[in-house]
Amino acid sequence: MDKQAFSPVETPIGTLKGRDAIYLDSFEYELHGLLRLTGEVNGKLASKPVDDFLGYTITFSGVLAFKVVELDSWNFKSASSFDEIVNSDWCKTL
Repeated sequence: MDKQAFSPVETPIGTLKGRDAIYLDSFEYELHGLLRLTGEVNGKLASKPVDDFLGYTITFSGVLAFKVVELDSWNFKSASSFDEIVNSDWCKTL
């Protein structure tokens, strides 16, 4: 079985790193598996920094489950602030 790995997502301003890199203002979940996140990214905390906050909306489809965790209670093992978790141990249990 393949091991779980964290793969940083490359955005137009590079990878995002830091506790305050991503701000989530709202999330919407629709029962047919659509999850939409809206907020701002701190451009100064990107690998290709910009001197501004940038708005974002990202939509995921086919969502089976998600977790909401208070920021400071997350056991941070990620490579960046926005990673794809490849071969997720948690998803394998669903």
